[in-house]
Amino acid sequence: LVLFSATSIELCHNKDQSITIVVSGKRQAVEEARKLIVQQLQTQANRELRIPKQYHRMLIGKEGRRLHLLEKETDCRIVVPHRNNSSDVIKVIGPREGIEKAIHKIQIFVDEQSKLASENLIIPKIYYPWIRGPDNAVVDRIKQETGVSVHIPPPSANNEVIVVTGEKEGVYKAVAQIREIYEEKQRTCRTVTVSVAPSQHSYVMGYQRSGITEILRDTGVSVEFSADEESPEITLRGHPDQLGYAVAMVYAKASSIITARVNCPTWLHKFIIGSKGANLKAIVGDFSKVHVTFESEGFIFLEGPPQDVERVTELLNDRVAALENEMATDVVIVHPSLHGHIIGKNGLNSACVVRIRQEFEVNVIIPDPGSHSSEVRLEGKKAGVVKAKEEIQLLAEKKENEKIRDILIDSRFHKMMIGVKGEHVRDLRQRFPNVVVNFPDQGRKSDVVSLRGPKNEVDACYGVLQQMYRELLESKHQVRVPIFKDFLKHIIGKGGSNIKKLMEETGTKIEIPSDENSNESNVILITGKKSDTAKAEKLLQKMQSELANIVTLELNIPRKLHSSLIGSGGRLIHSIGEECGGVQIKFPAENAHSDTVTVRGPKDGVDKARKVLLDLVKDREASSFTAEVKARPELFGFLIGSGGSRVKKMRESFPSVRILFPRPCDDDKETIHLIGKKNDVLNAKKQLDDWISELLALIWFVFQNRSVEIAVNIDPKWHSHFMAKSRSVLRDIQEQFGGIFISFPKLASGNGRVTLKGPKECVEGAKVQLLDIVAKLESQVTEGVHIHPRHYKMLLRNRGAFVQDISHHTANWNGTCDGNGNSDGENARASSPAVVDQPLNDLVLVTGQPDNCKKVIQLLLAEIPITEVIHVPVEFHRNLIGRQGSEIRRLMEAFTVNVHIAPPDQSLDDVVISGKATAVNQAIEAIKQHVIQLEREVKDRELKSFALQLPIPCALVPKLIGIKGREIQRLRSKYDVMISVPQQRGDDGDTEITITGYEENATNCKKEIETMVADYKSLCTQEIALDCRVHNRIIGQRGKNVKRIMEQYQVEIRFPRQADQNPNLVTVCGKVEDSVFDCIDHLRNLEEEYLQDIVDRYAYRDPMRMAEENTTAQHQPAMEIVNAPWQKTQTDDELSKPVPDMENMQEFPSMVSDLPQSQVNASVWNFKR
Repeated sequence: LVLFSATSIELCHNKDQSITIVVSGKRQAVEEARKLIVQQLQTQANRELRIPKQYHRMLIGKEGRRLHLLEKETDCRIVVPHRNNSSDVIKVIGPREGIEKAIHKIQIFVDEQSKLASENLIIPKIYYPWIRGPDNAVVDRIKQETGVSVHIPPPSANNEVIVVTGEKEGVYKAVAQIREIYEEKQRTCRTVTVSVAPSQHSYVMGYQRSGITEILRDTGVSVEFSADEESPEITLRGHPDQLGYAVAMVYAKASSIITARVNCPTWLHKFIIGSKGANLKAIVGDFSKVHVTFESEGFIFLEGPPQDVERVTELLNDRVAALENEMATDVVIVHPSLHGHIIGKNGLNSACVVRIRQEFEVNVIIPDPGSHSSEVRLEGKKAGVVKAKEEIQLLAEKKENEKIRDILIDSRFHKMMIGVKGEHVRDLRQRFPNVVVNFPDQGRKSDVVSLRGPKNEVDACYGVLQQMYRELLESKHQVRVPIFKDFLKHIIGKGGSNIKKLMEETGTKIEIPSDENSNESNVILITGKKSDTAKAEKLLQKMQSELANIVTLELNIPRKLHSSLIGSGGRLIHSIGEECGGVQIKFPAENAHSDTVTVRGPKDGVDKARKVLLDLVKDREASSFTAEVKARPELFGFLIGSGGSRVKKMRESFPSVRILFPRPCDDDKETIHLIGKKNDVLNAKKQLDDWISELLALIWFVFQNRSVEIAVNIDPKWHSHFMAKSRSVLRDIQEQFGGIFISFPKLASGNGRVTLKGPKECVEGAKVQLLDIVAKLESQVTEGVHIHPRHYKMLLRNRGAFVQDISHHTANWNGTCDGNGNSDGENARASSPAVVDQPLNDLVLVTGQPDNCKKVIQLLLAEIPITEVIHVPVEFHRNLIGRQGSEIRRLMEAFTVNVHIAPPDQSLDDVVISGKATAVNQAIEAIKQHVIQLEREVKDRELKSFALQLPIPCALVPKLIGIKGREIQRLRSKYDVMISVPQQRGDDGDTEITITGYEENATNCKKEIETMVADYKSLCTQEIALDCRVHNRIIGQRGKNVKRIMEQYQVEIRFPRQADQNPNLVTVCGKVEDSVFDCIDHLRNLEEEYLQDIVDRYAYRDPMRMAEENTTAQHQPAMEIVNAPWQKTQTDDELSKPVPDMENMQEFPSMVSDLPQSQVNASVWNFKR
């Protein structure tokens, strides 16, 4: 059966000696397997019954569905003779109960079919309009009066047979009425043919045939159109007295609407329509009945009343002519691969396209990438189109000559390739200005560097980068050398002398670990050329070997134990190495398939590590024995015990054993794993087996001795409650009371005896639970609440999850929400007379306990949305909405409401809030608080807008602003005001500044500025002429000298600007007049000294030579060093001389003038003569 039905079948023996069969698989296969199982397990019987042959086809149903459904419901096989067989005997094979049920259903079906009749009326199609009536009024009346179904073929069908089906009396009555209509129209109708242009036929017909329906309703005349769409004929049929009126209505409808076409190029359509249809609205705004359609063939189609269409046609023709004179379109041929460079990353909002659009008033239309078209269309002003075309062609030519090339450079070298603050990249840009070099972001860890630009420059730049990369690879090779911690300080040497010497000898960079607690605290990193790093590594290993007796030992350890010895993250093996004097333990790679483990270090540490590793291997091998115990998952709870007591006891008895029960995600749910030492594992397995045997024996004994069967009477009307929702209530009771057996009689039997079988305590508890449920069902009532049907969808959202949730929490079993006022029982309305007279289409019935019904009604009403209006001044609407609607969205999300604000052009204060009552009230309160805050801010801005004007001398403006604006910023921060200083055009006269802020703050700030002005006016100011050549010497580096002079004399010194007429004029200001004159004397002394130095410097220079130097200065380097020590070939004596000491003045004679000449000549800086 499993192979035949392609399903999975499981058998389960129950405590009551019954058997449960679970079939799983595809739905159709499961149903077939279930039927076969029932047929095999139940006694089969055979019955025959005679059914008239005409009902066989209807009994089988379309594609045999009705017969298959009947077989499924009754678990029987029903054999219906073939239609070619004249026999009327139907065989039913199956269990006796199923046979009785199947025969009963077949008889009921045949009886129902025998009461039905079907009539076919052959009536010409021309009479169907009167049989149907206007809007099917006649045929609907016939259906309602007779209760039959009338099928009239549609006008497009070639069939002329009207089918009437239903009960015999109703069919005969409906047929008589239809024949009466047919005969009357056949006797009285006449035909008239009129000619109307085919283009106007649709206006006569109307939307969804409303036009001809109106004519039929008003005049009783049918309107027929010719099957040929090009034919102008329209046929009218009806009473002769009404034909004249019908013809007039046809001509009126045909002439009420006309069409017109305006020739217009397709590319001009958007300009005629305008932004959001603004231009088109301006043209046809006054002619709302005119329908305008833009066709892709190059014209505009107009439809509407004749006068309106003529006027709109005239306006559109004028607009098209004006646009053709102003606008132009052109095509630029650009290869599709270059389109992306034109539109850029931001698409049509890129800088290039936006600039063309703004400067030339031209739209750039790029073809769809999927079309692979090379035509770029330009639309706009004629002159702008020409210029835009030239610019795009130049850009395309430039991009065609570009090349993109990628170079692979290790990401760790990117920073070095870029240089300090991009120094190397700037050099590349200077050498190759048209090449763009793109390094990937650091977070991407990519090695690809992209070059883009002209082909020749890209190739040259590629070669330069390759050379730089090769040099970096050669000079940045890294080697890690592990060094024992005890020897690390000896290798470094005092003050790093040994490491420095090693770096000098090998030309490498050696880094010493700085963190003693890190995993690599004993690893030295060597960086440099590959040959130099190998030499340095060899020297380091040699130094380490000389410091101690280093040995290497190899151990054979099975590969399966390597991971357990290494530990999580290598912690175990690192701890062993540290305990044994920092020895190095190296395991083979996972894919090496080797058992050899290498231990290197001092001899004592290696021996100790060898012993520890071998001991660990023995322990791992002894403690890895595994055993399995099979048990049903239902027994796991008893094996584990309350709070894990049994498992804890076993672990105390066998501490080396780990007991692993199956996890929910495991496929094998019945296997318990034991891991540990062999003897302990075997003893624990034996104990578990004993426990399982005892549990099974105990369960069987209890079941045999305590299983009872009792019966309880429950009114059959409540049986459906227990069977509803896939017997969910019944299943909950069974699970709550140990899976007892509960059997209800068949629903149609009328028997109220319910059987319960199982352990006595469980059966008694289940009985009490059943009776309690019945008592609650009998005491429940039905109450109604009026809710408008438009809210039903909201209440039944998420497939009724809300209603189900409140029903569950309030213990309502039979709550209904019926839009037609239908309840679950006939007595629902009787229990709530207060709502009988209310409209039935908005009544929601709630069935349950009285208190719970009231709670549910309150919850339902609380969900009904309400609408409230709050008045918010129009000037605050902008703040309430926020930037791009952020504030209004935050408000709606926070309170789950919908907020509607009137458009700005309506100037309304009303803000409409919709949602739940509580949420709406909270939202209104939040908006009120927000409005109060906005009003406060408005008042604060008004107070803060107080302004004062203050005239100050122009010469004081720089001092008021201060260095980098520090002084004016200090005043703004101190008084919380805004100080506006107009642009200064000179030092003469006064300028007016504006102080804006709170009145008190602005007044205080004004007083302080007035004090500054008064101080400035009280200063003593003197102007002197100092040679501009000495100004820089007086100012000094970063103004140090002049600052020192100003602090010494308590004055202010101002030097002329580059734009001033007199470059020698210097101004000295100060509070004390004597200090000002003393400072002037000091400045004149400095001027005299500096001018004397300039005269002395050029006193002995040859004028001709000076002229030559001036002419060749631009061709000579800025600085050249000659005969420096590193440029000379040094002798042995010179090599023995000491290195210059920068702190010794004798080594730098220009700084000391009174040293003996002999001492100066002894310096290494003295060149040979």
